[in-house]
Amino acid sequence: MFDKLFQSLQQFLTQFIPGYIFIKTFHFFNKQKSSSFEGTAVASIAISYVINLVVNLFAKTDNSHIWISEIIAVAVAFICAICIVKIKTTGCFRKSLQWIGKVSDSDNIWKELFDVNNGATIRCYAKFKNEDAMITGAIKYYDVRDDGECDIVLTEYTVTYNNGNVYKCGNGRDLYLNSKNIHGLEVANGKN
Repeated sequence: MFDKLFQSLQQFLTQFIPGYIFIKTFHFFNKQKSSSFEGTAVASIAISYVINLVVNLFAKTDNSHIWISEIIAVAVAFICAICIVKIKTTGCFRKSLQWIGKVSDSDNIWKELFDVNNGATIRCYAKFKNEDAMITGAIKYYDVRDDGECDIVLTEYTVTYNNGNVYKCGNGRDLYLNSKNIHGLEVANGKN
């Protein structure tokens, strides 16, 4: 009885683990949040099936050494996930997406717009102290909420009011903005 249970568990793990490792590696290196476990479990089984088919085509093992093909399947899943993330982040992948009509491969427009590591400066139109104003500043930090809104922290910002008055803040104070209060936005990536 325990022998059959152990074999069933081993078979389940063989049909689950490679796909699960693929999905988790892909999400980690692609900096995405994981979806629900139910969806991940189903996708893991499907991906594991494909990976096991490919591994069994190239690595023929007998039943006494089946653990070798399982280890190879896990390694293939990990390597394939990293390769797909690398291909996805290259410029040629983005150009091919644009060629077929999809402008961006990102699920979130804010992640596509802001490149904080290379310096991103924005000019936006929003309310500042209950007056319409143009705000320019360097993005220090941003956080994308689950509902799609974005909280933005600007540093070294300048506020230009419609009447021409200008307020410059370069003393290290930060300005918090929420995307729902922004009426227009220009982004310049790269350090000036």
